[in-house]
Amino acid sequence: NGDKKDLTADSKVTVSDDLQARVDAANGSGADVFVSVHFNGIADPNRKGTYVFWDPDRPYADKSRSLAEMVDAALIKAMKDAGYSPEDHGATKDTAVLGGDHYYLLSPKTNLVERPSQMPAIIGEGLFLTNDDDANALKKEQVVEAIAKGYAEGIKAYFAKYPVN
Repeated sequence: NGDKKDLTADSKVTVSDDLQARVDAANGSGADVFVSVHFNGIADPNRKGTYVFWDPDRPYADKSRSLAEMVDAALIKAMKDAGYSPEDHGATKDTAVLGGDHYYLLSPKTNLVERPSQMPAIIGEGLFLTNDDDANALKKEQVVEAIAKGYAEGIKAYFAKYPVN
């Protein structure tokens, strides 16, 4: 693919360059929050539920944690209202699942991440695609719509608490 660029100055084009491009886009747009929407997958098919990750080692960790907590609560409520009750892993520090390391998209400046995001950030893992219950729920339009609504309601609650100047 000709449009891939080495954005991390490591003389290689890898997934890190794609992740850095996302952070650069958020920074370049002047975004007030950075919300990365994902679905989880893991070798263990019994793992299921919702995670919303935030990083504790940023200057605005309190705002990232609040955003994660509000989005998590709204995701769970919206999915329950749509008829699916996911396992709620809650707002989770990325360092708690990575042995002290950071997810690239949430990371402070490190040797690996030269240009971190300049705003509160979360990674939402709506459900596990590798779990039969979660995957079957995602086949239902009302659950997918509920997840979208959950993100929107959580972000709305965040801006009610932290209005943009």
